[in-house]
Amino acid sequence: MKENRKTKYTEEIIKKTYISLLLANPDRGVTIKELCRQADINRGTFYLHYQDIFALQRELEEEAVKQLLLLRPDNVILDDPQGLYIINFVENVLRTVHSRPELTCILHNKNASPNAFAEVLMQSHQKAAKRWMELGLDAEQTYWIFLLMTGALSELQKECSRSDFTGDIKYMAETIGQMLSHGLMSFFDASFAANHDES
Repeated sequence: MKENRKTKYTEEIIKKTYISLLLANPDRGVTIKELCRQADINRGTFYLHYQDIFALQRELEEEAVKQLLLLRPDNVILDDPQGLYIINFVENVLRTVHSRPELTCILHNKNASPNAFAEVLMQSHQKAAKRWMELGLDAEQTYWIFLLMTGALSELQKECSRSDFTGDIKYMAETIGQMLSHGLMSFFDASFAANHDES
């Protein structure tokens, strides 16, 4: 039991030090050498807990993705005319990354997986795609729309995590959510009309 507490404590120190280094300079990767120096541990201690810096990064990515996924509403209503589902999800994500900039640093740094943040939306993609196809889109169309939404939300959360950000997050979420929702609805209307004409 004592050994488990010591292991958890050391891993927490390693993680906190890694994140503090990322926050101090988010545009570059963190090395094991500087992490050990900052955490006041030797390299051997680091390697007892992690295979390399990328193993540490991946573990933190998984934790960040889980935290952001908790913000996702359970009831996915993607044909909602007011865009309430999308607005709610976008606002929750942006408020969270604004108050916790370390999440953005974890998901966007030189050691991060190329599609780390996309995993947040990928978890919802299957359910969303099924509903979109019920409304007339095919599999390729749902994937392209998903890529667009992933890229847009990724850039928005980077913006909101900046220390000098002073924008109105609710207004931003409403604008983006309504644009996405209304754009999708017009697409569904067009698809429905085309399918109706063919029949």
